[in-house]
Amino acid sequence: MVEIHVETDRRECVTFVAATVANDGTRPREVTLETGLETVWAPRRQGHPEAGWDGDAVTLVVPAGGTRGIGFASPDAPESVRDAVGILSVTAEAPTTPAEAVLPHSATGLVRTLGDPTPPGDAVPSAETPPAPSPKPPRAVAAWFDALEARDDPDERDRKRARAVADRAARLLATLEAR
Repeated sequence: MVEIHVETDRRECVTFVAATVANDGTRPREVTLETGLETVWAPRRQGHPEAGWDGDAVTLVVPAGGTRGIGFASPDAPESVRDAVGILSVTAEAPTTPAEAVLPHSATGLVRTLGDPTPPGDAVPSAETPPAPSPKPPRAVAAWFDALEARDDPDERDRKRARAVADRAARLLATLEAR
């Protein structure tokens, strides 16, 4: 038997939906869920809906004795979302090869699988690109440096700690530059 459990979380004007589909059978099942909502924002990868999504429905394989989670968003109220999401169909047995493992035969499927090949804009240098800011130490280290620097009368222990940090940083830099 296949069961569905739906949870919602409303933030601003969006209802986030997390559904868990459980299959207590001895064989994997292909399950199609229908949201029954006018507007469904399916999860997207590289601007395309995740594999299995078709409009307001999603088809997924639930392993034998296992569960599978899905999520989406909608502008509808949480109560109407919980009542609308349901199981549309369940196959007696899932295909032996999951649909996600098959090489897509469309441009959309290929982009979804492989991702956008263009490098991010900030990775391509240009004449107008300003130099990158110098890296900063982690917040905790910077706070320790600031506190040490603000002391009116640093003692020998403070000096030893500062020397130890400088020595360790010099060893680490030498190791990183040797790689």
